[in-house]
Amino acid sequence: MDLRQFMKKGGEYFTVIREGKKIGEIEGIRNTEQSSKRKYVGFYPQSEIKPGDWIKGNLSNDEYYIVDTDSDIINSKVFQIKGYYETKAQHERRSENEATSIYNIGNAYGSIIGSQQVPTINNSYNLEEIRDLIKQYGNEDKEELNEMIDTIKAITENNIPVQKGTLGHFSELLAKHSWITGPIAQSIIGWIMGK
Repeated sequence: MDLRQFMKKGGEYFTVIREGKKIGEIEGIRNTEQSSKRKYVGFYPQSEIKPGDWIKGNLSNDEYYIVDTDSDIINSKVFQIKGYYETKAQHERRSENEATSIYNIGNAYGSIIGSQQVPTINNSYNLEEIRDLIKQYGNEDKEELNEMIDTIKAITENNIPVQKGTLGHFSELLAKHSWITGPIAQSIIGWIMGK
């Protein structure tokens, strides 16, 4: 896979503004992660983009605030830098609504804490949460376990067709670290169910 092919079809140049100053222009392509439904602009791996930057499409004039970045790794190489964004309107709304709250909680049974109206319980893992578990419990196999997560991430975020035995070479690793099978299964089932 080559990012240049995607850029030719749907990319545009963005002006990057950091701390109120134009620092340059970089080519990017808008996309949405399949697994998380998060919107991002994909940039070439060498691109200079950071959380807190503003980008403005030179063709579209669309303005985005970069809230986070992440390297997308495929076949042991950085394929793209994902610049997760919010639109200018979303950023302004969020900035207006941010408030500092102090909660003193005695007995919280049956309570909803925060500004939400409906309680939500998360009963699945995302791949970054699994990476945190690997940091804690992976011991000497952290590198191989993270390689397995990179493979799963590539499959789920890029909708790569899965063949029987795709993860077979990780079977001994999974047997040794049985604590990770539940979180991985929950993550994959969540992806299949479209969560």
